[in-house]
Amino acid sequence: MNNDVLRTLEFDGVRTLVARHAATSLGKTRARQLSPLESRSLVQEALAEVDEATALLSAGRSLPFGGIEDLAPYFRSIRDRGGPLEADELQRVARCLIGLESLRRVLASFADGTAPLLARGATRFGEFERLSDEIARCIDGGVVVDQASVKLSEIRREIQRLREVLRRRLEGILRSAEMRPHLQAPGFTIRNGRYVIQVRAQSRRQVRGVLHDHSQSGATVFIEPHAIVAEGNALSDSLDEERAEITRILQRLTRAVFDEERALMRSLAAAGHADLVWAKARSAKAFAWCPAEIPEDLQLHLKGARHPILVELAARSEEVPEEERLALALESVVPIDVHLGKPFRMLVITGPNTGGKTVVLKTVGLLVLMTKCGLPIPATAGSEVPFFGSVFADIGDEQSLQQSLSTFSSHMARISTVLAEAQSDSLVLLDELGSGTDPQEGGALGYAILEYLDRAGIFALGTTHLGSLKEFAYSHPAAENASVEFDAQTLQPTYRLLIGLPGTSNALYVARRMGLPESILSRAESSLVQEPSRTSELIDRMQASRQQIERARQEGEEFREAGRQLKESYQSELERVEERQRGLSDEADHEVEGLLRQVRAALLEHLNAIGTPPQPFADRLVELELAIEELVQWSPITQRRLEFARSLKKEDTVYLPRFGKKGRVKRIDRKGERLKVQVGAMVMEVPFEDVSWVEDVR
Repeated sequence: MNNDVLRTLEFDGVRTLVARHAATSLGKTRARQLSPLESRSLVQEALAEVDEATALLSAGRSLPFGGIEDLAPYFRSIRDRGGPLEADELQRVARCLIGLESLRRVLASFADGTAPLLARGATRFGEFERLSDEIARCIDGGVVVDQASVKLSEIRREIQRLREVLRRRLEGILRSAEMRPHLQAPGFTIRNGRYVIQVRAQSRRQVRGVLHDHSQSGATVFIEPHAIVAEGNALSDSLDEERAEITRILQRLTRAVFDEERALMRSLAAAGHADLVWAKARSAKAFAWCPAEIPEDLQLHLKGARHPILVELAARSEEVPEEERLALALESVVPIDVHLGKPFRMLVITGPNTGGKTVVLKTVGLLVLMTKCGLPIPATAGSEVPFFGSVFADIGDEQSLQQSLSTFSSHMARISTVLAEAQSDSLVLLDELGSGTDPQEGGALGYAILEYLDRAGIFALGTTHLGSLKEFAYSHPAAENASVEFDAQTLQPTYRLLIGLPGTSNALYVARRMGLPESILSRAESSLVQEPSRTSELIDRMQASRQQIERARQEGEEFREAGRQLKESYQSELERVEERQRGLSDEADHEVEGLLRQVRAALLEHLNAIGTPPQPFADRLVELELAIEELVQWSPITQRRLEFARSLKKEDTVYLPRFGKKGRVKRIDRKGERLKVQVGAMVMEVPFEDVSWVEDVR
């Protein structure tokens, strides 16, 4: 994709929005480098990943990115300096390794079907637990700790011993009566790594020792007494040994990190990709973006599309609680519906300047680019964005200063490139076609350019305020006119795109409303040729009719929505009643079954109390017991209804408790357990469990 197109359509604004929602520098860098993918399948896969991330976000899940950072600067530092990383740098590397492992585990957990595409990324991570553990063992708080090596531990014990010896000896020297008169301060301090006492400058020769420093005022000198020089030298040697051992440890750890460079960079790339997907999902949630469907053929259908940067700017300017900003921003940016493909693949948008024509071009171009980058778009669900092989745009009146080109010449230079490179699967966006020169010549040239695009089968959107180009769509089946609606009462564009209707400049109408002298307006009107005037009048009528139709459509949409809500309410209430009916039926079954158990138990108790009577009463007693068992046998009403329904024949009479009506069986589907029953003049299909043999007792 040509970078000029990305710059012309201000795609950097979209990149910035996504980068703002990334958690790591890796994700932010990838977001700022977003570019169109090379195939339809890659776009579909990228959108599917965002779908998975969006579902996780909606479920309150998250990905851990804590500690993860770009380690490339550390590897460059190792190469450039030729020395080891510092302790605090290694500790940050360890935190990054721990963060990568945490992210890998969470991604791997999604392999249970939660998010299989995201889970696939876990396989790209390396194993760094041993390395992070070793760094953590050796470094804490940005300092190499004693247990990093046996030698370092021994050296530090010796350093501690020598410091204690020096402290005791210096305290003895400072307490001595002969030293006290020469001291500037009662304590000792350290200069250039040596333990010294603070002596008055005039007493310099009375104190034997090595001079290490002077105060700024010159009143104090810092002297290391001869009595501690040997221990001071020993301490200095031990400190040198400590530094050498620390350097050796840092070099060892740095080498271990450097050995894992390839695996680490691969893991960081996987983490950066996961962060980018997460940032896309968070951006979509923040600005109500929806993934577009990617049709196999070149059919573009944007529903309720908005310019993403305009929405973001509107949300930023709203001084309301954050949870209300998006709704107000979406309300303030007028959505547009655009379609290209069948029956037309070219759209010529006409109308006055400052009417929003350029915004339409940029909105379409940006949303196509966003989809090619695997991003959801600010449009309603069901929008379709095909995979255009390339996008070309000539928008704006930038001049090429290096080539000293005029506005018209720069337009022609860009259009020449477009015509040379565009293919039948390209989308071409041309703003103010034919402008910048004589209107008659510009119109003729614009007409010829549109004809060239038409013959080449290229998809195109073009804007113009030249009336002559409105006729193009009337004589070319693959083209259609469109306009951005203009409110003649408020003298303001509504920014709604009207497909199938050419626009008018409204220049004379606006001038009259603004109070321009009638003599000037009359002269202007008389200068217009008659035919264009009739065309303009026809367009005005079409616009008025379109507005009436649109108002009727909106009212119809409102009625349809009210009907839909009423239907949903009725359905919900019906389900609630049916659920309650089932509950009551189950409750009744349970209650009846319980009562029958009690009856059976009571009867059998009396029979058992009789004992074993003499013949022939014993046989009669057995018969009585069997009769009781048969009489009190119970099954739930639904089971009995099923058995009843299975025994039915055509023309049998049944009762439908749900409707309180009797009917005659017309058809029996024993496999599907359904009946067709005629009730009066109506035939209805009901399940077996909805028919009974009893009439409504109410």
